[in-house]
Parts: sequence; C-alpha cells; structure tokens
Amino acid sequence: MVINILLKIIGILKTNGYIPLIPILAWNIIFISKLPLAYQPQSFNHDIPLFIILGENIFRTIIFVIPLFFKMSIEEPLQRKGFATYLSGVTLYFLSWLALIYMPDTAWSNNIIGFTAPAFTPIIWLVGIS
Repeated sequence: MVINILLKIIGILKTNGYIPLIPILAWNIIFISKLPLAYQPQSFNHDIPLFIILGENIFRTIIFVIPLFFKMSIEEPLQRKGFATYLSGVTLYFLSWLALIYMPDTAWSNNIIGFTAPAFTPIIWLVGIS
C-alpha cells in the first residue's frame, strides 16, 4: 500500500511541469554571486522605477507558478521538439552566464548582446517548456 502511494507520487512528480525549472533555479542560486557586479541584486535594481520592479516580480512569479499546474511529457513529436528547444535554451542560458563569469573582459561580455544574453536567452527555454 505504502509502496503504491510512493510510486504514484513519484509518477506525478516526474511528469510535473515544474521539473524543467529546477535546473534553472539551482543554477541561479549557485552562480548568482559569481556574476559581474552589474548583475548583483544590490546594483541591478538601482535606478529602476519601483513599478517596473514590481511588474517584473509579478510576471516572474506567474512564470514560475503556472508550470506547477501542468503535466509534462515528451511522447509526441511536438513535445520532443519542445524538449529539444528547452535543452537548447538552457544550454545557451548557462553558457551566457559562464561567459560573463569566466570571461568578463572579452568583447562578448562587454557588448550589449553578450552582456544581456542571460536576460533574453530564457525566452528560448520558456518557449520549449510551453
């Protein structure tokens, strides 16, 4: 009886739409302190109007809560394409962070595209999740 309940819980958890967000959250928690000063929380929000910060936080909360209510699967061809898009986006997201952390003085890290890559690459993995 207990084993059946545990197996059911594991089955529900492994198909929960929140699972793809766990590596992203873990990455952010582990590496946030290693990002350049401009990305640190104390300086990143400096001089940004409160209504923009509030709007961003509300949007971020919605983005991270909605997947809790969805089931995830990669059985259908479109789902596999979504998963491939997710993996591509996560890879680019992680690489964009690594470039800023380990190569902060390069042309890539000091131009607008390279510096903002951690801000726009989530679009790719979010499309994959959706």
